[in-house]
Amino acid sequence: EAIDTVKRAGRIKDHELAQLQAIGELSGLDEEVTLLTERLATERPWKDAASMLPALDKIRARYVEVRKGIIQRQTIEAESERNKVKMRPGFAQLDADAAHRVLRPIAEATVDTTAEALAPTLVELRDRFSGRIGQAVEVANERLDDELSRKTETQVVRVESHIRGMEVTSREQLKGLLNELEERIGPHLDRGARVRIT
Repeated sequence: EAIDTVKRAGRIKDHELAQLQAIGELSGLDEEVTLLTERLATERPWKDAASMLPALDKIRARYVEVRKGIIQRQTIEAESERNKVKMRPGFAQLDADAAHRVLRPIAEATVDTTAEALAPTLVELRDRFSGRIGQAVEVANERLDDELSRKTETQVVRVESHIRGMEVTSREQLKGLLNELEERIGPHLDRGARVRIT
């Protein structure tokens, strides 16, 4: 039992503890971390190994809690993005297969894992989703554009606004910007197309 506890302690130190440290989620675990690292550094860590058990359980519980929190936040964000796509005019006209094709990129942006798993790491779990979700939403919107263009006679045209992050300091600049948008979007509307501004 002592040897098994030492092996478990080593695994938790190398995986759960290292991952919590990498993501900055060790607050309130100072005593447990100190106990674990000091005990494993001794010549005979198996001696009174049972004294490490509460620390191991607490570190493992924090790891599962943090991982579950990341997964839940990503699930909520993905659902929110799915709902935005569903709210677009015309989505309700799609059949089940088309709706699934449109929304699939958002589902694929989430990482398939559990709160108890060790891989991907907490940092990878957090960063992989944040790097994927924006692109997934754009692909879902493009697929919806294509589906709606096939389903109706009205073509959906994407027009890049190039205004994200732009700073406007006067009404003249604002009028100029609006005029430019009207010149770029107006002809599409005149031809009967629907315009999605990106």
